[in-house]
Formats: sequence, structure tokens, C-alpha cells
Amino acid sequence: MTRAEAAGYRGIIVTLDTWVTGFRPRYLNAGNFPQLRGHVLKNYTADPVFQKLLGKDASESPAEAVALWGSLFGRPMLWEDIAWLRGLTQLPILLKGVMNPADARRAIALGIDGLVVSNHGGRVLDTLPAAIEALPAIAAEVKGAVPLLVDGGIRRGTDIVKSIAYGATAVMVGRPVLHALSAAGAPGVAHALHLLRAELEVAMTLVGCARLEDISPDVLFAS
Repeated sequence: MTRAEAAGYRGIIVTLDTWVTGFRPRYLNAGNFPQLRGHVLKNYTADPVFQKLLGKDASESPAEAVALWGSLFGRPMLWEDIAWLRGLTQLPILLKGVMNPADARRAIALGIDGLVVSNHGGRVLDTLPAAIEALPAIAAEVKGAVPLLVDGGIRRGTDIVKSIAYGATAVMVGRPVLHALSAAGAPGVAHALHLLRAELEVAMTLVGCARLEDISPDVLFAS
């Protein structure tokens, strides 16, 4: 947290739903699982704080590095951890991966500044509902107390309208931006975001909403 503040970061997002890697048979069957080759661990072992705790370069003793990683991350994140993080910084903290109204209520009570409704793209824990399915109940619990974001499956401007209608303050976009970046670099990202905005503006016009604040559940039809 100290490093983030010193670097000028304006907020922290804590991802709750990938504290450990989910079981992904498709990746295993394809023989393409970067974690097994240690690639993902480099995100941690290259960190100076991790290296200080280890007392040596991770490449000198991979087994010890894995053991340390397991002791730090091989357990679930608890509410006590969230309270501890809240006490470390005055920066806004958002929790990403909230799917339960009770968790939203508890997070707000701990002083969390925002929530992200997310099931991590549905690829971590099988049988979870889609984030947009969990959104209405969480929005009803939050009642506007903190910003409420949602991610997962945002591909068109109409997806943004639906999300806001169900109670989201804003949406987060992942794969469309990454695909655009890989295909066309920064101009591709700008174009992808332009398309989303254009689709959003058209959709808002067609449902009779001049402002984002005008979007309500009234624009939705039950299927």
C-alpha cells in the first residue's frame, strides 16, 4: 500500500475471486496451463517484498519460493484481511468478485469504498451465476451507498444499458479491449471503446434516455 501511494495510485482494487486458481480441465486437457510452468509465479517472485521475505532470489531455490507463495496465498482471504487492508491506507479500496448481497453489506460496514460484481468471467468456480444475474440483489442491498461496478460479458452498448438498468454505476470491460490491443495496439483499443460508446448512445436514444441517470429497470423486458 505504501508503494502504491508513493507511486501516485488513486485507488486499490482487491480481487477476491481468484485467491487460488480455479480447476480448469479444458486448459489441462490442452496441455496449456501456464501456472504449472511457473510463469504466473513470476508476478510474485519478482516482487522486491517477496524476495525480501524469501531472503534470496527465487531462481536460486524455486522450491522454497513456491513454499513461501503457498504460505501467503494458499488460503482463503478472510474479512479480517480486508479490515487489515482498510487500516493500511486512506486510498479508496474496491472489492472485486462480490456476488452475494450479504458480502456487499459487510464490505460497506468495513469502510470499503466501492464494489465490483464479478464472477471472473465464469472461469474460476463452476456453476456460479452470471454477474448480471447477481447484480440486482446486490444493488438493492447497497442502495447507492458506494459505487457499484459490474464486469463479465460486456460486449455491446446494450449490455451497458442493461447493467445500469439493473443498478450498476459503471461497467468494466476486459476481453474486447485486450483483443483490440493485440490486433491493433492503442488505436485498436481507442476504436473498441469508441464502438461501445457509440452503441451505448444509440441504445439510450432508442429507449428514450438522454442521460445515464435516466436509465432504469423500466427499459427492461422479462424474457
